Amino acid sequence: MKKIVCACVLLLLVSAQSYARDLPLGGLTFTASDGKEHQLKEYIGKGRWVFLNAWGIRCPICVEEMPDLEKLHTVQTKKALVLGFVVDFPTLGYPSLETTNAFMKKHQLTFTNLLGDARLYRQFGAGELRGTPTMLVFTPEGHLLAKQVGKLTYQSLVDFIVAQDKVRSR
Repeated sequence: MKKIVCACVLLLLVSAQSYARDLPLGGLTFTASDGKEHQLKEYIGKGRWVFLNAWGIRCPICVEEMPDLEKLHTVQTKKALVLGFVVDFPTLGYPSLETTNAFMKKHQLTFTNLLGDARLYRQFGAGELRGTPTMLVFTPEGHLLAKQVGKLTYQSLVDFIVAQDKVRSR
C-alpha cells in the first residue's frame, strides 16, 4: 500500500514540473451545483491547496473516488479545498444540474461542483480533458502545479500536500 501511495505522490510531483504556471483564472465563470454563477477566483489563490477534480456521474472510477475527496474536503479544511468540475461521462459534454445535485445528495457530497465540458476545461491551461477522473492541483497562491489522470486516494493527496509544503518551506 505504501508503494502505491508513493507512486501517486511521485506522479503528481512529476506532473508538477510541466504544469507550474500562472493562469488568467480571474475571468473564468461557471454555473455551480447551487445553480448560481461563480468565478474560479472565488476558490483559487486564497491560501489553501485547491484540488479541482474533473469527474462524471456515470464514471465508475469517479464514483469510487468521491468518499476520499469528501474526506479531504471535510478533514483538511485549513489546508485544502476540493472543487469538483462535473462533465457528462463518457461524452465529456455539459452535465445536467438536476442529475448532478441528485448524485451529490445521494452520496452526501458537500464540496462545491462546477458544471462544464471539455471545451471549458481547456481554459484551466492544463491541456485537453482526455478522461475522468482528472485532478488539477493549484498552489495556495493560485498557480496550477500538477495534473493527474486516474483515481487518487485521500492519503495520496495528504502526502502530496505534506511533500509540497516541505519543498516550499526550504
